[in-house]
Amino acid sequence: MLCVLGNRGASGWELLVEVRHAVKNISSIAKLLKYENRDYGYFTMRRKSDGRVLLVYQIGECPPEKAEKYMALSLEKSQRLFERHHDFGDISSFQSRKPCKGMWGGAICLKDVIFSFSGLPELADEAVVLATAFQLDVISKRQIKRIIDISNNHFAKEYFYG
Repeated sequence: MLCVLGNRGASGWELLVEVRHAVKNISSIAKLLKYENRDYGYFTMRRKSDGRVLLVYQIGECPPEKAEKYMALSLEKSQRLFERHHDFGDISSFQSRKPCKGMWGGAICLKDVIFSFSGLPELADEAVVLATAFQLDVISKRQIKRIIDISNNHFAKEYFYG
C-alpha cells in the first residue's frame, strides 16, 4: 500500500522509490502503442483533499525540448481534476478534456491522491497512471473498469485484460 500521506511514516525518498518502481509500466504501455523509444514523461501526484502537489517526477530521459511542456501538462491535468472532482465529482481528467484548448486526459482521482502523467498520447498517459496505481495497490479493479469505461481506453483495456 502506498504511504502517500504518512500511513507508514514514509519519507519523501521512500515514496519516490515506490513510485519510481511502479511507473516502470510505462515501457509496457509504450510498446502497446508501438512507441518503443518513448518511455519518458512527467508523473505528478497531488493530494486530493487540498490540491497540494506532493511529487513531480521525470520518468526516463525526457528530451529537453519537451520537458517543460510535459511537466506543465501533467500539472495542469492534476489541477483540473482536483477542481472538477470537488465541484462535479469527476474521477478522470478525460471527463473535462478540451483538445482545442490543450486540455487532455491522463489524470485519475484515487482515495487520497490524484495521479497524472504526460509524455504519451492521452489514453496511454491514463493507462500509465492506472497501471501505476494498480502496482501501488491504491486502486481497485472496479475503479479501473469505471475509469476505462469513461474514456473507452483501449490501451488500458489491453494492458489489464489482454
